[in-house]
Amino acid sequence: MPTPAPQYSNPTFVFMMNYVEPDDFATVAGWGINTLLVDLEPTESDWIRHYESAISHRVRLIPLIWGDNQSIWGWNETAREWELSIKRYPNSIGARFLNFLRTHPRYLKQTFAIYGFHEPLADPERTGCERLKKFYRQITSEEFSNGELKVYNEDFSMGWPDSDACLAEITDYESHNIYPFANNETGIYRPFNVNTQEYDPPTNDRLRTLDAEIAALDGRLERWANAPLPPAAPRPKFIVLLQTFAAVGERDNWNLWNRMPTAEEMMVFAQHVLQQRGDQIVGFAWYPFERVADNYSHVLKTDRYDEQGTDRWDAIRKTCLGNYSRLYIPYIGR
Repeated sequence: MPTPAPQYSNPTFVFMMNYVEPDDFATVAGWGINTLLVDLEPTESDWIRHYESAISHRVRLIPLIWGDNQSIWGWNETAREWELSIKRYPNSIGARFLNFLRTHPRYLKQTFAIYGFHEPLADPERTGCERLKKFYRQITSEEFSNGELKVYNEDFSMGWPDSDACLAEITDYESHNIYPFANNETGIYRPFNVNTQEYDPPTNDRLRTLDAEIAALDGRLERWANAPLPPAAPRPKFIVLLQTFAAVGERDNWNLWNRMPTAEEMMVFAQHVLQQRGDQIVGFAWYPFERVADNYSHVLKTDRYDEQGTDRWDAIRKTCLGNYSRLYIPYIGR
């Protein structure tokens, strides 16, 4: 059996992989991955298996359970609260999962954060800022009042009409996506424009793309750093997600997200972010390992080698365990 991931120079820095099954925990842990976003069944059939494997391979979990509207969390309009309490909502999947963690302290300890919502401000009537704040308060003040459980959300702090109202008591961790890899006759990259909050037309200029991604990350970091919050109010910490998938079908006129990065590109983009902003973020992730969408044609699990025959898995291992991991400044707290 492969040995667990070794302890590298900064074990508190999050090296994350999204969507990994327990059978592959040993593989990714061997690269230096210490945190996994995992997709659990609402039937509870695989909860113990995931957590026992996580403990065995010394990786923390961000558990996600899909349900209606990309979430298992149910809102009770009459009570004006999320159905998180096992006493009040014994049939709620979300309440059952939180109770599962509460009654299994080993599993709770192995949980890096609970997955909250994906693009919640795309549906502000259901998951607007006030309801997001209510969810955060219920998790951190009512269900787990001693800070044992953190909250992780994806894709909501910038670019949405209501995002400026979501500045306090919303989340502990948030993703920042770097998805620049295109396949178009005019260019192989699509840099993100922080001013327009949209992707620019394709280009072959890699340096411009790298600079644009740093500018976009800086925009998010500065927004939270300058937010007029009380001193004790939590400000989210960021985990950068790098695109490691190709998607088929035209999403728009520029064929966005339809190219898998090469191993060399994975190294270059990861190194650039970590060297430039490794002291201002808490983690770096690769999305995804498994094929989690029907229109994904290539992912890390099935497409280990790029067109030149270079090992994409080895690029991740070198990023996690190589010399670059010694450049990061540890952050305080979990």
